[in-house]
Amino acid sequence: MKYFLLSLIIFGISFLDSMQKSVDSLNEEAGTCLNPLKLFQEPLSHDLENFEINVDLKEENDKLNFECFPKYRKFLSIILSIVYTFKIENHMYIEFSEINKKNTTSVIITDSENNKEYDFFTLKDGTSKNIYLESGSYNLILTRSFRKMFFEDDNFTAHLRLSKYKVNLRLNFKKEPSFTGSFNNPIAIFNKESDELVFELTKNSYRSQLNCSLEKSPSVVLSGKIPNDTIMYLDIDLYSDSNKLDTVLGLTNGLHVENWCNDDSSLVGGLSSNLNGILTSGDYKLIAASHNNQIFGTINIKILMTTYKVGSIGPIILDDTKNEKFNGSFITNKNSIKCECNSKEIYRYVVIPLEIPNGLIMNGYIKAYGANKTNKLDTILEIRNDLFRTFQDKKFCNDDSSHVGGLSSFLNVTLSSGSYELVLGEVGNERFEPFTIEFDFAKI
Repeated sequence: MKYFLLSLIIFGISFLDSMQKSVDSLNEEAGTCLNPLKLFQEPLSHDLENFEINVDLKEENDKLNFECFPKYRKFLSIILSIVYTFKIENHMYIEFSEINKKNTTSVIITDSENNKEYDFFTLKDGTSKNIYLESGSYNLILTRSFRKMFFEDDNFTAHLRLSKYKVNLRLNFKKEPSFTGSFNNPIAIFNKESDELVFELTKNSYRSQLNCSLEKSPSVVLSGKIPNDTIMYLDIDLYSDSNKLDTVLGLTNGLHVENWCNDDSSLVGGLSSNLNGILTSGDYKLIAASHNNQIFGTINIKILMTTYKVGSIGPIILDDTKNEKFNGSFITNKNSIKCECNSKEIYRYVVIPLEIPNGLIMNGYIKAYGANKTNKLDTILEIRNDLFRTFQDKKFCNDDSSHVGGLSSFLNVTLSSGSYELVLGEVGNERFEPFTIEFDFAKI
């Protein structure tokens, strides 16, 4: 009996020792959750394009990798997979694409401890997927999974255990992407007077930092062009159906964010945004974003455009005689000005260059009034030097003139040869009406 017990104890120790070696060997198995393969030897800090993963998935290690997928156990009986680890030192936009259109591969991205899942998607029929990751360490798990119902078929199970399933992926890592809706590949707008667009902001959307947003946040970038010698009035609403999605809206001149930035707008209500004002000719980008990087959802953009002016005024060359009339519209400028004959800050104005050739002295008048001739457009005129500085003489500035009547303006001046800047502004209420300006000069 004692020999039997001794034998049993020796067998138990041997069995436990063999189990420990088996677990150790499992731990050392490359490409598993316990021992992932390195995708890169060093942390990635720069763009990397056309990086390929070509590997065969085998059935033999599925039990090892089930611990990567605890929440999928009830649906799946077996998972063919391989696990890679990688580290990025900067935020990255990563494009995954399936090279072989016949393949179907599921991709799971977790933290390096497999505690947090960042994304899970399936590539098939040659599809691609863009994702966004902040700097950090991650696991990349490539899988081919099968539902439990397949394992009721013994032939399928036998075939699976003798098969290899190929993964052929191409990865592009970029700090600044070029997918549709990004800064490098914006969506075209400004091609009709009114437009309504719908977009989905997700965790993988392009990230923008606006002056009025809390931080870099999910966004969509749109672009439009105002033709040469054209001025447009623009009104843009950004909102969600509930108006409870906190949004921000910014307009750029193509390079840097200007002071056109709005967070919460009373014109739309709730947490929505609005921009409106005058745009001169040029290329613009419109950025619609959430207020911080944890806000996702569907956004609506409503764009209304009105042409205010086509054609340019100036430079005006005053030589010999000049008797000419121009129509135009005011521009809402970022910087205000003050004139010698009015203490108000004026934002809506145009600046017209005046040139008088060498050796000439010109005398005449300039008058400005509403193009509809009702004289209800409150205009102001001022002549400045070529450095845009005012003359310390009120005869070069006029607000309301009895010569024209109403709220119109009139200057009667003598100018010697040189370069001047003529300011034509609107004082008081913004009526958004066109103006007429007349020149009548002769040389002395």
